[in-house]
Amino acid sequence: MIGVNLFLHKPEDPVASLETGSVSVTTKPEGATVKWHGQDIGKTPLASYTLPKGKHILQLSLPGYQIRSLEVEINKGSLNDLGVITLIHDVGELSLKSTPNNLSVEIVDSDNSTTIGKTPMVINNLPVGNYIVRIKRPGWPDYNEAIEIQPNASAAVEHTFKGVNVTLQSDPPGATIFLSGSELGKTPVTVELPPQRVQLVSRIGALTPVTQEFVPAGNEKQVVEFKHDYGVVSISSDRADAEASITGFDLGKLPIEAILPPGQHRILVHSEGVPDQTKAVDIRTGQRISMPVTLTSGVAATLTKRPENADKENSQPRPRPVRPKTPRVEQTPTYRSKEEFERARDSAYEQFDSEWEARKNAMKREKDYYDYQADHSDGAAQEKWKAKKDEVDRRMDQLDDQKDNAKSALKRHWNDD
Repeated sequence: MIGVNLFLHKPEDPVASLETGSVSVTTKPEGATVKWHGQDIGKTPLASYTLPKGKHILQLSLPGYQIRSLEVEINKGSLNDLGVITLIHDVGELSLKSTPNNLSVEIVDSDNSTTIGKTPMVINNLPVGNYIVRIKRPGWPDYNEAIEIQPNASAAVEHTFKGVNVTLQSDPPGATIFLSGSELGKTPVTVELPPQRVQLVSRIGALTPVTQEFVPAGNEKQVVEFKHDYGVVSISSDRADAEASITGFDLGKLPIEAILPPGQHRILVHSEGVPDQTKAVDIRTGQRISMPVTLTSGVAATLTKRPENADKENSQPRPRPVRPKTPRVEQTPTYRSKEEFERARDSAYEQFDSEWEARKNAMKREKDYYDYQADHSDGAAQEKWKAKKDEVDRRMDQLDDQKDNAKSALKRHWNDD
């Protein structure tokens, strides 16, 4: 009998049969596919992967990022840690346009990171991926569009805000109209509004703002008027150098017509060489008061207030004699308890803050008044009003320093340093 022995031989793993080492690598961001000789060997972070001894090329790839090739040398029995490899985004281009121009735009990526700018704009080297483009026009619904940026490609977003033309008027004219805090212009003005319910605010000088809420109507010619509550005081004088102020606002040389909110106002007329003349005026909505002022050097002057339709014989009341004020003697107050002292101190601080806030608000109203007069005049008169407005700006800049100094003096008075 002839015996035959059969030996089964299993092929050896070519990597295991060679001298080997290992490699580790991770990427930022993680999750990149690692290839060796065209075959996937894992995803990052890749830890201690066995490779034959020698030099090799590893390829890293991740959607949205450029492919990276790495040369790695493997030594027998050792680990080659390549560390963290930062992947570079694939990029494209995005063009943004709108009608009208100069609108705010936001580009939001998948991580909710936001890039902002103004239309028109072009963004080069924008990482590939999905974005939401949001174009914003004050008072209008935002326009939103989803886009995808492809490698080495250009994408474009264009949008026209189509609205309704509405003519805005005011009484008195020259009011500034606002939509959602943004200025639309001064009346009379025709503007484009969104075809939905809007709320507009009209502001002029020291007059109470007027709000109108409405829906712009189709293609019809629509007119919206803002009626302010006000009266007019027409001030004149027999002196060419006479100047007037109302409630602390310097109006300039007479004659002049002052547009004022209803209520009581104090008018002061000044001319060199004669005493200043003052008068409290209580004006009602729609009322027009004519106020001629007679100023004569060496003779008591008269300040007259009369409605334009009043009888002439009753139009000039007798001037009141000016009574000299008796100066008051300042006394140092005494307090019976600590609580009484603290109440008095707190009251003094509250009064201080109230008075300085009133001064600040008065300057704002004064500035608004000069702004209104400048918009309704031209030539030398307009330059005069602009100069007065600039002077108010200068005084407002100094107001905070003056308040700080006064506050320090108040603290010293109350031993509160």
